[in-house]
Amino acid sequence: MSNQEIATELHVSENTIKTHFKNIFIKTEAQSRTNLIHRLKLFSEYGILSD
Repeated sequence: MSNQEIATELHVSENTIKTHFKNIFIKTEAQSRTNLIHRLKLFSEYGILSD
């Protein structure tokens, strides 16, 4: 989904979505959404993510 589509679905501004993604990228050291998915899968496999 695009940032605008996510924002519309969640009833927030597109800027809010961009800010959240920026913070997630910083915390996970991801460079893109695709890279983020790969990193989160790795984190999950190694038990780095908690429920």
